[in-house]
Amino acid sequence: MFTIRYFLIAGMAALCCACSDSPRFIGSWLSSAPTEYNSPMPQNSSVSFITGIDFQQGENSTSGPLVLTSLIDISQQLPADSLLISEPYDVSIAASTSLKGTWTMMDDDEIAIAVDFNTFQVNVDKNGVTFSQNILTRADAATVDSLTQVSINSWKKDITRAWKHELSRMQRFEDVEVSRDRNMLTFEVENTGNFDIKLAFQRVINAD
Repeated sequence: MFTIRYFLIAGMAALCCACSDSPRFIGSWLSSAPTEYNSPMPQNSSVSFITGIDFQQGENSTSGPLVLTSLIDISQQLPADSLLISEPYDVSIAASTSLKGTWTMMDDDEIAIAVDFNTFQVNVDKNGVTFSQNILTRADAATVDSLTQVSINSWKKDITRAWKHELSRMQRFEDVEVSRDRNMLTFEVENTGNFDIKLAFQRVINAD
């Protein structure tokens, strides 16, 4: 009995040690509020996105895989562009992105980020593209389908360009802090000016 109890206690102690070696930020996080791209976006458009970060456990406690995602909300007013579309109209688009990379701890509160942009994907659901009512009532289905595909192709390019610019300032997370209850993550990244900007993320519970 003593032997069994000893091994149970030893096993639990080893598990606790393994857990303590894992960085507090390991897990999935979602930005607390929508943000806007730092690079210019198309005229007469409004674009906001929510960023997701998945810090995955690596072979050791100082580095590991990383997945960046985003949920993007786009609205744009477009001018009349043909005889078929004789007045300005609005388009709304829902998109998402994903990108893989790695994280490396530089010190206790600084993380270096490296991404492989070859893994970058932009997804736009065709059913998530909507137009103002005047287009839907006056244009035929073929015209609407054509406008939908044009919008998807155009915004895929704009989102890719915007994220390349966005990632140029996200190569290092500084002043990384995790709240005592491990449900809030904050860190600073470079801003377009001469100061850093602080970002806040909330843990995604049961993300797996």
